[in-house]
Order: sequence, then C-alpha cells, then structure tokens
Amino acid sequence: MGRETALLAEVIGMAETLRRGRQVDFHMISSAGGLFESQTHCSAESRPRPLRPYGLGKLRQEQALARAEGLDRRYVYRPSSVYGATRSKRVGLVTALVTNALTGRTTRIFGNPNTLRDYVLSDDIGHYIAGKAAAPDEPPGERTFLLARGRSASVFEVIERVRERVERPLLLQFDPHPSNVRDMSFLPSALPRDWHATPLVAGISRIATMARSGIA
Repeated sequence: MGRETALLAEVIGMAETLRRGRQVDFHMISSAGGLFESQTHCSAESRPRPLRPYGLGKLRQEQALARAEGLDRRYVYRPSSVYGATRSKRVGLVTALVTNALTGRTTRIFGNPNTLRDYVLSDDIGHYIAGKAAAPDEPPGERTFLLARGRSASVFEVIERVRERVERPLLLQFDPHPSNVRDMSFLPSALPRDWHATPLVAGISRIATMARSGIA
C-alpha cells in the first residue's frame, strides 16, 4: 500500500499542476470494505476504523486527496464487496462460485456461512463513476460516495442464490480457520440518492450468463 499511496500523491501533484490553467476534477476509488470492516449498520455519520494495513492505506489516500484543496471537485468512491465479470485469477466469492460451479471446480471459502457482507455489482460502480465524470452536478469541493446495496447477505444466502441460478452442484470447502469472518453492513440512508444498485439475484444471473458465454 505504501507504493500505491506514493503513486497517488504523484498523480495528485500532477493534477494540481494542471489546475493552474484549467478546471481539474479528481476521482478516486477507495474501499468501504477496508475502511469499515467489522462495522454494521453504518450510516452517513459512521467513521472509518480500518483494522488492516490495506484499509489504513486507503484512509491515508483519502486524507491526501482531502488536502489537495487547489483542485476543483474531489470525488471519493467507497464501494463495498464488489463482484463482477473479470479475466483476473483473483475473484470474489460470487464470481468464484459461479465459474467454479460451471466448470466443476471446488470453491474454497475463507469466511463462515453466517458472515454478512454487502455485495455490489462492478457494472453499477463503473456506470456511476462514469456519470459523475461526464456530467458532474455538484459544486467544487470534496464529496464521498458510499456505493453499496444497503442490504447485506450472508455467505450461505449467496451460495443458495448461485445454486438456484446455475443449476449445477456447488463443490465447497470451508476453511477450518477462517480469516475473513467479520460482518459488515450499510444502511440505505447512507447511499447517494442518485445511486441505483442491481439486486443480488439479478447480478448473479448476469454473471452466470456471461460465464456461460465465456466472458466472465
């Protein structure tokens, strides 16, 4: 995270240099998961309490952008537990369950069945950020946007929803010493008014369709 934070500081410096001759808005993706791990029913007034170096690094990055008062709009986006189609080998729970079910592989789960998370589709995040970048509607200043569904789901619920959508056996292996068991949830009132999140079932169906077609 130190390397990433240093690179962000360089980019902020470049943006401040450009600002001398034009308007410059800055958009940064942070992490609700890293900042609010183990906190439940988080509201707009909840304060970050990172428990791991990753979350602490994200908080320091947000603070660095907050100090860049020479920029115009400074937007920070805090997505919760993101899932979606990806070519990366590193995928989240939802995508791993879907793709492994379709290929007959075992999914190793590092939480327990009751662990609560707020799962949000990557497409929704991309569309929202693109809209803010293309047509900003707030005055200059700093804004933070929590991007979640406002409804948490347990690991067990996610497994069952995936099982219903792929109609294949799910081979599961739960870690006997889980390292990712802390609950996390957010209140709907903490979300932006112009934010629209895809329901979990619809998002899983989309991932399954893309996986079957070879996109995910």
